Amino acid sequence: MEKEKKSKLVKAFKITVVTVLSILLLMFLLPILFPGKIAEEVKKFANERLDGQLNFSKAELSFFNHFPSLTLTLKDFKLNGSAPYRNETLVSAGEIAFGINVKSLIFDSTVKIDKIFLSNALMNVHVNKNGQANYNVYVSEDEKPSSKDSNTSLKLEKIAIENSHLIYNDESVKMLVDAKGFNYIGKGDLDQAIFDIYTEAEIDSLNLTYDHKQYLQNKKVKADLITKINTNSLAFIFEQNNLKINKLPVEFTGKFDFLKNGYDMDFSIKSTDSRLNDFFTALPPEYVTWLEKTKVKGSTDIGLSLKGQYIASQNKSPDMNFNMKIRDGHIEYKNAPYPLSNIFLNFDTKIPALNPDNIQVSVDSLFFNVGKDYLKAIVKARGLKKPIIEANLQASLDLKKLDQAAGLQNMDLSGLLKMNVISKGIYNKEKSIFPVTKGTVLLKNAHIQTQYYPKPITHINLLASLFNGNGTFAQTQLIINPASFTFEGKPFFVQASFKNFDDVAYNLKAKGSVDLARVYKVFPVDGLDVKGYIKADVAFKGVQSDAVAGRYDKLKNSGTLELKNIRTQSQYLPKPFVINQGVFKFAQDKMFFNHFLAAYGTSDFKMDGYLQNVINFVLSDREVLKGKFNLTSNYINVDEFTSGATGQPTTKEDAKATTTATKETGVVVIPPNFDLQFTANAAKVDFQGLNLTQSHGNLSINKGKLSLVNTGFSIIDCPVNMNATYLSETLARAAFDFKIKAEDFDIKRAYVEIKMFREMASAAEKAQGKVSLDYRVAGKLDGNMQPIYPSLKGGGVLSVRQVKMKGFRMFGAVSDKTHTDAIRNPDVSKVDIKTTIKNNIITIERFKFKFAGFRPRIEGTTSFDGKLNIKMRLGLPPLGIIGIPLTITGTKDAPKVKLGRKGEDIEETQYNENAPAQKTPLDNSSGQSAPNTSAPAPAAQPSQNQNGQ
Repeated sequence: MEKEKKSKLVKAFKITVVTVLSILLLMFLLPILFPGKIAEEVKKFANERLDGQLNFSKAELSFFNHFPSLTLTLKDFKLNGSAPYRNETLVSAGEIAFGINVKSLIFDSTVKIDKIFLSNALMNVHVNKNGQANYNVYVSEDEKPSSKDSNTSLKLEKIAIENSHLIYNDESVKMLVDAKGFNYIGKGDLDQAIFDIYTEAEIDSLNLTYDHKQYLQNKKVKADLITKINTNSLAFIFEQNNLKINKLPVEFTGKFDFLKNGYDMDFSIKSTDSRLNDFFTALPPEYVTWLEKTKVKGSTDIGLSLKGQYIASQNKSPDMNFNMKIRDGHIEYKNAPYPLSNIFLNFDTKIPALNPDNIQVSVDSLFFNVGKDYLKAIVKARGLKKPIIEANLQASLDLKKLDQAAGLQNMDLSGLLKMNVISKGIYNKEKSIFPVTKGTVLLKNAHIQTQYYPKPITHINLLASLFNGNGTFAQTQLIINPASFTFEGKPFFVQASFKNFDDVAYNLKAKGSVDLARVYKVFPVDGLDVKGYIKADVAFKGVQSDAVAGRYDKLKNSGTLELKNIRTQSQYLPKPFVINQGVFKFAQDKMFFNHFLAAYGTSDFKMDGYLQNVINFVLSDREVLKGKFNLTSNYINVDEFTSGATGQPTTKEDAKATTTATKETGVVVIPPNFDLQFTANAAKVDFQGLNLTQSHGNLSINKGKLSLVNTGFSIIDCPVNMNATYLSETLARAAFDFKIKAEDFDIKRAYVEIKMFREMASAAEKAQGKVSLDYRVAGKLDGNMQPIYPSLKGGGVLSVRQVKMKGFRMFGAVSDKTHTDAIRNPDVSKVDIKTTIKNNIITIERFKFKFAGFRPRIEGTTSFDGKLNIKMRLGLPPLGIIGIPLTITGTKDAPKVKLGRKGEDIEETQYNENAPAQKTPLDNSSGQSAPNTSAPAPAAQPSQNQNGQ
């Protein structure tokens, strides 16, 4: 019996050993028997199914890399993205392994990939502003049918990612996700059209930035997720998703659909009955450092939802809601003598369509104690432009106790704050509606010091009251009595009252000095640089209507204001305007400028004069600032005053989507509420490559229009007189009208020294002599301050005085046609050429001239893109009685001359103000585009076209 039992055990052992050895042998033999087939099939599959460049250093087939799966491992793997990111990495990894279904390989001779293993990888997902993504590399069967010979398919059951780096940069929604130490396991029937995927994920360090503001930094994340995926509609349903951000538990549910031109989303993120301490662990690192030194107690509920469609091209955005509750909150920093206790908060905010103008904020209740001190508030507001407000704020706080209890970082506070404000109603400036309000704020003997500057602002005192009895501007009054502080040993004092906001009765006194650079260091703001010094001793008292009506004797405005090195920024100007020095004296409605020195970019200004209606201008956005000045300058660079508007992309080709946008600098914008008069003199002015000297004239700015009257300047030693008007209609379009008169303009010097002239009159390279011009042109300028040619209208006279016309293609073509060499380089003298401009066409009136016994007569039309339709009669020596009729067509660079009188009409182009600005090529043969010239350019245009003929 024992022998029989022993025999069975030996037999079972032998079978087991043989089976194991067979399996091991099979595991060794399969990679040897099928390596070529598997590698070949995978390559064929990649070529058919991937729309992106794929590279790897070598391939290995083994059971032992990811036992027990048979895997094809690609070393040093790299896959580039789809258009327009074909040269950028989508995925790179030390190795990527594809799990092969052994049963299908042995019995069906097909290669089925059912698993993907990725380790030490970089996954770089990028979506540009137009919504074009780099991850569209997989070509579906509907888009590109597989080869009949292909025996490879992708039927995923598992995806495993280990120790990788994920970057998701979506410029269309201004979101950046950076996840390091990314570990992920996803399982499910991924080959089905609709399937559930079960996910386990861990992230060592997660950073989340939205709209250039960082919300999460270096956070640890752990997640267990169940996600339903519909590949037919490319929809994701997040059914059960439990996350942990550091210590804060979060429940995440919702859905996300990919639309043809955007996304459709419905997300809900909740953390219910969580510890307040755990909430702070999910905040940026500075709060975590603070938390290590702070006792935090209490519970919190947090909710965030995002619902709706995001379609950038249709300007659609989802609705966002956020709410937070705190109960029994307690914060005590470093064993402070008094903690923040009894913290109670109900906070709710809604942003429909992510439009901040429609924001709804509700602080249903906020309360906390610091010892016996307290703050309690109810604040509700809806909208920004015409907000509906309901507020009740009560506070009595010792700021030093508050600072100690909360452990305010980078700041030292002390002083007494008392506040009692009740307000309810609508603020509507257009209808003079103001919330019914009764409020006072008292700040007594306060002290503020930050880590950014070694000295504090001290002796801060403020007593302010705001009152409105019936909800109208007329019943509104603000009284500051007083406000004062001391900084760096220098006191500053302000006392003010403003009553009746419909017709402001003001009474303001200010005295003291402030170093803005040092104050800015106390409260720095990233990206800003504030400098300057202010010394004030002013008193203003009066009623706004008296200033409007000209009753200046009733105004009592006086005092001086001294500024040094002040930097000011305007929405109309891309660079800061710097006041190097200025002393202002106030007298009634005028503000006198004495020794005013300023700079803008590389330009410098010195002004003396006055501004009028200053108080009204400050108190109302409808009032006009008036003034009269004498202005002198050593140098002005007009190009630096362009507004900086940016144009839109000009093409939608994928490969060029991010590089072919036409950028516009913007037109020079004239503020609409200025009425300023200048008598100006500038030693040198640069504008669009024109170097002007000895500029002088009268300049006025009124209602958004700039006018130049009796303006003169010198260019290449040629005196020029000009009258002009300029009106900025939008940030990217302006209108102009000017008349110019120039005497003895040297053609040779103009070609050598003026870039614009070389571009517009390229045929004048070998010409010599002098011309005069009397011309008027009006039209529109585009966003690069270049003329929109079809909009130009005007006319005038070009007077030629002894010009040698060498190398002009039109005369060369006539010379070749008539076999008369004397016509090739004629000398022209004492000829007046009259032209008009309209609808992109320059019309040349008939004119005659003589040279070498010939008497040509010329008339016709030419266009700004160089097309010619010229009729010419070549009068033969000696008296020109007998003539040869000729027509010149083609272009200025390739003129066609033939006998006869029949020409080819040039099609006119009428200006459509609603159409994109037309930029007309001037040199088709070279492929160069029009050098869209500045305002004076059309005046030189007849010279160019005549030269071209």
